Amino acid sequence: MRGLGALLVAATVVSSCVAAPSGPPDAVVSYPDTILHNARILTLDRDDDRATVAEALAIRDGRIVAVGTSAAMLRLAGPRTERRDLGERTVIPGIIDTHAHLTEYGLEYVKAPAERVEGRSWADIKTAALARIAELERGRAPGTWIDLALPSTAAGADGQPLDVKVAIVRGLLTKADLDQVAPTHPVLVEGGTRSAFNTRALDVMRQVYGGLDEEIRPEDGVAESVEIRRAIQVDILVGDEAQLSAAFKKEMEEWAGYGVTTMSTALSALKDLGILRAMDRRGDAPIRLADSHAQGITSSSGGPDFYRHFGDSLGLGSDHLWLIGASVVSGDGSYPQQATTLSAPASVKSRELSRLAPGAYRRRVVDSIVANGLRVSGLHIAGDKTLDDLMDAIEAGSKARGLTAEQVRSMRHAADHCAMNPRPEQFERIKRLGMFMSCSTKYMDIAPLIAADYGPAAVRYNVPVKSMLDAGIRVVYESDIDDFDRNGALYLIERLVTRADRNGKVWSPQEAVDRLVALRMATRWAAEYVLREGDLGSLEVGKWADLAVLDRDYMTVPPNQIHTLKILETRVAGKVVFPNASFPAPR
Repeated sequence: MRGLGALLVAATVVSSCVAAPSGPPDAVVSYPDTILHNARILTLDRDDDRATVAEALAIRDGRIVAVGTSAAMLRLAGPRTERRDLGERTVIPGIIDTHAHLTEYGLEYVKAPAERVEGRSWADIKTAALARIAELERGRAPGTWIDLALPSTAAGADGQPLDVKVAIVRGLLTKADLDQVAPTHPVLVEGGTRSAFNTRALDVMRQVYGGLDEEIRPEDGVAESVEIRRAIQVDILVGDEAQLSAAFKKEMEEWAGYGVTTMSTALSALKDLGILRAMDRRGDAPIRLADSHAQGITSSSGGPDFYRHFGDSLGLGSDHLWLIGASVVSGDGSYPQQATTLSAPASVKSRELSRLAPGAYRRRVVDSIVANGLRVSGLHIAGDKTLDDLMDAIEAGSKARGLTAEQVRSMRHAADHCAMNPRPEQFERIKRLGMFMSCSTKYMDIAPLIAADYGPAAVRYNVPVKSMLDAGIRVVYESDIDDFDRNGALYLIERLVTRADRNGKVWSPQEAVDRLVALRMATRWAAEYVLREGDLGSLEVGKWADLAVLDRDYMTVPPNQIHTLKILETRVAGKVVFPNASFPAPR
């Protein structure tokens, strides 16, 4: 079969098949809870260009106890063993998403939608926004938040398109503007990943967090950090922990429907970790969560000094919720505010935003993370200049701790997104530091913008997966998106193979990988990113039975049809988490 190489079918059991003098082996005495058989199981148990394909596997107490032929596995069955005939369908390890935003996505189930205004120019939009805020100020009960969202782009003063993030940072709507029309109600204006607040909103934030984040400009109320908005939406705008718990659970159930069994996410709102920990204790979390701690950017409660208290805490938690590092969430802006070393017109370079330059607040937090023995993970790095700054911080902090080169590599520091990084000259340094590069094909959609702003040659910096792999860098899959075009995670995995953007245009085809490599990026190698390769990422004896059942063969559908594969069933520790009442299986 094309792409599979040799068909390797082996029966493997936990203990020896030769009975010990004291009695028969445990695999016979303790029957499997479940046997999945008559399937094409891609075990992903190897890193070469072949795929091990088995017919069946046996599960006991959530873990895989045997893998092999259907006949061999069925012989292990006991009177209470569930025998699941999969009708020759394909089984893959559960997908591990190394960068997503669970709590932000889950908010959509419980947070009232933001008010919206439109307009052709930012001048028109500003007028409409202030008029609408004034109207809401008059019609709402005292203390009620006014939440208004702006469009993503409009014409600037020169008549040219201007991104909303740039417009907000340049003072489109300031605290003084908002105070004039809404003196008594707290106001949040959402501008992409930027925000603006009035005085009343800043006062509420001081009460809740004990002060203002350093990335809120107190003089004009502009916040350059999306995490500030995400935090107040959880902690203040919704706040009710029962509602938030139900929303987070529903979001996890939705992701299980995409075949995702583990999500890596940064948590920064005050309520996030407590709610998720309570869900974990109740056994109420459908999928696993790997947490990058993000304290220090949503309050004034310590910042850089905070991480001195963490100690040797990596991996701390449970099998469903554990710590994989610390994050300042973003090191620069998303397009067009990423920090690069590339030449471009002044109008383009003036938009760039660096948060990890020496002396910057987030750089001081990253310095503290590394200096105090923690791993950097879950960190948005869009431009190649910001990646330089991150590596500078890792090298300096590691040297201060007296770490050897091998000890530095063992930390597995990570940079996420690959939007406009790395450049080839950075490859050897990344490899020397043992860094993981977590890449989302969502960022291939900015390739036309990169070509227009920085020149066609700059597109080679856009999600350069194959070049990094060829250089020996560990590259893993992430989504960083809650919009899967109704096709789930397989849609983004397909794009690793086709290099096609949303419109079907292929960019940098030399950076395409084969489908087996793409799947390993989302399973076997991603398990290393979340520090659980001994338990997750492949379907091998001793690992958790986290898996997804597909309606057709992943290895044989045309590359541009991978996204059409349907997830029929998802299991975490052998338990079916999809389909469920909220998200039934596709017809």
